Amino acid sequence: MTGGLLFAVLPSLIMQAMGGSWDLFDRPVWALCLTIALLTITSLVGVSANQALCLQGGGTPIPLDPTKRLVTTGIYAYVSNPMQLSAALGFLILGAFLQNIWIMSASFMAWVFVQGMVRWHNRNDLLKRFPVGWPEYKANVPEWVPRWKPWTPRPATVTLCRTSGWHGIIAARLHGARGLDIQWSDNASATYVHPNNCYDFQGSCAIAAAIAHQNFAFALIGQAWLLLALPLQVRKGSAERTAR
Repeated sequence: MTGGLLFAVLPSLIMQAMGGSWDLFDRPVWALCLTIALLTITSLVGVSANQALCLQGGGTPIPLDPTKRLVTTGIYAYVSNPMQLSAALGFLILGAFLQNIWIMSASFMAWVFVQGMVRWHNRNDLLKRFPVGWPEYKANVPEWVPRWKPWTPRPATVTLCRTSGWHGIIAARLHGARGLDIQWSDNASATYVHPNNCYDFQGSCAIAAAIAHQNFAFALIGQAWLLLALPLQVRKGSAERTAR
């Protein structure tokens, strides 16, 4: 609903007032494909942030349903304003594709709104609810320009199967990942445990969470897999518990 409001309804209103049209198929095919790819990446940042707030924070971005825990992992280990960043970049990309300066300027207005109102309210609210963790997190994680390496004051642990060749390849690739300890067991399924999380990951989702410790590019890949695989994994687990 938010995506439709931001990237369909709002641009339509802007073009209705200031001029412009959704002439998508009058643009070069390469420009359309590039725009879709870039919007997919920017949307991934915002949607994965929503997933993290629900999964690890026990709440939503809606002020009436705030998180119960401070979320500092996943995409939040790289940037503290992922949803606002996603929206601002989306306006820039969509406006450039439609060659509409007014839609592009909406990104600036989003920045002004965040800096002038959301930032003040958000910081005070988080400081009140999380007086211990929030100041340290705010001092280490930027709001708009993502870190290349994650901020991980407390290391996570990924446990891999010592007899799996695939897990051996994964371990070699994860060598040097920031804030990640690798352990071995005879369990065929990988597990990922982070002390700041309330939800641990299993199987391919554990691998996805682990590779997010490499850098921001790998974090996007890992978050994309979590968006696809985690709902299926949770549904499968619920079905198995029901069957038992």
